[in-house]
Amino acid sequence: MVSQQLVISLLVAVSVGLVTSLVLILNKQRRLELRQQLQLQTENTLWEFLSSASARQVWGLSLVMILPVLGIIALVTSLFWAAFGALFCFALLPLLRRYLLRRRQHLVTLQLPDTLTLLSHAMASGMSLLPALELTLVQSPQPLKGELSLMLQRLRLGDSLSIALAALAARIPTMAIQFFVLTMQIGARHGGQQVAVLQRMAAALQAQNIAQQRLLSLSAQARLQGRVMFMLPIALFFALRWLHPENTALLTDTQPGWTILALSAVLLVLGHLLVRRIMHGAADA
Repeated sequence: MVSQQLVISLLVAVSVGLVTSLVLILNKQRRLELRQQLQLQTENTLWEFLSSASARQVWGLSLVMILPVLGIIALVTSLFWAAFGALFCFALLPLLRRYLLRRRQHLVTLQLPDTLTLLSHAMASGMSLLPALELTLVQSPQPLKGELSLMLQRLRLGDSLSIALAALAARIPTMAIQFFVLTMQIGARHGGQQVAVLQRMAAALQAQNIAQQRLLSLSAQARLQGRVMFMLPIALFFALRWLHPENTALLTDTQPGWTILALSAVLLVLGHLLVRRIMHGAADA
């Protein structure tokens, strides 16, 4: 028994030593390169899965990830908290989906000007649209790379350019993508100097992105103040409950107190949503 424990301890020590030596050998630049490669491979793998997975598969994967956590909660606490956690997770999933979609659309909008510049340079060198898209696809980052890859696949399968562009506009319904789709459709139907148009569009979108980033920088203090005003009453309530629980007993141990807490929570959430709407309205303007 003692010898087995000694062997296991030696193996653990050797493993830790090897990992430490490997970390020390790899310099900072190499670690950064490995991290970037791992991030790129992960993004490509996730994109391939999400682009080919159905809604049933995504919901099934979500259930597989959530059910073990709910089982642990039920064993540690009670079925009530497990059911509450399940309702919370299913209520949170649409909000998470909306956040991820908005973040993806924002990244596509930021990446589009550089991609249009690459596409215009490729077409200016004498390439047609399809080879220029293939060359641009190699140098484009995710998630715009995945969207262009889907559009290119549809073109290879025989769809027309208008159908592929319409599908792109349906997946990413942003003003920048609508502008790009309309420009490409008009150029494909009536001809014209698409290279010059793409270059001017890239410059206009880049200027628009810079203006939006400047607006976000100028409104950063107001947005931070809104978050602080939302979290301050909650933090103050828990601080008072921890320091002087007898002062918050009227709110937590009586029916009128629960009513006041519920009304305060509703008003707090409504105020936070109103501030967010005002700030997003100013950013969109």
